Amino acid sequence: MDEEKIKYVLKNTQVLRLPKRKIATFGTTDVDYYLLTELVENVVEIRRGRVVAERPRIISPSNYGNLEGFGKYQDSKTFLAFFRKYMRGLYYSFRFKNETEEIDTVYSSLKKVMNRVFEIVDEEDKPTGVIKGVDTDTWAISLMKFLKQTVESSLDTNIAELEERGLFEKAGYERVPFKRYEEVPLELRREVDELFKQVERGDLKTKELEKKLIKLGVYHIYIDKLLELMKRQNT
Repeated sequence: MDEEKIKYVLKNTQVLRLPKRKIATFGTTDVDYYLLTELVENVVEIRRGRVVAERPRIISPSNYGNLEGFGKYQDSKTFLAFFRKYMRGLYYSFRFKNETEEIDTVYSSLKKVMNRVFEIVDEEDKPTGVIKGVDTDTWAISLMKFLKQTVESSLDTNIAELEERGLFEKAGYERVPFKRYEEVPLELRREVDELFKQVERGDLKTKELEKKLIKLGVYHIYIDKLLELMKRQNT
């Protein structure tokens, strides 16, 4: 599995419906999903499962980006490296545990299956997402896209809760100028990249980098990159 294949699957995966429930700022959230994949015309695989999204109380290199229940993908260095990069800009780290509950094959058109699944989701009134995958072998990649969009849809609520509890203030923020990586100006991105290079060269200590990231208002966005740096320093 190379990066080009991963990018192809991500591009062609469609998140048809996001769960109504937001990812909790603290603790654990269960998210149910249906992943539909058209194997051939009028033959659809339905993968039903649940992802347990846990935000660790302590974010450290050892628990960052932990995946469980993703089959061969959770042990793939290429997949894990891409996963961390793909989730860049999300201000917290997660453990994702996938629990596949059922895999069925239905002999019907994809459109009819989709409509029926939507009806089931509406009847159950649960925080369930619906995804259209690419092929049966790349289900974990399609699920990754769904997880990212689910987390991103919760960002505003999560940041508001953190601000209410004063956690950003305790961390040294006067305000939160940027919520997502995409909002960070290009010039500031370059400045931050240079700070990381200084640490790698030994010209700047990690603790000093942390302080600078907080002062610049981007610590919550670059926490993933910081953890990767710390992990490399400890190996």
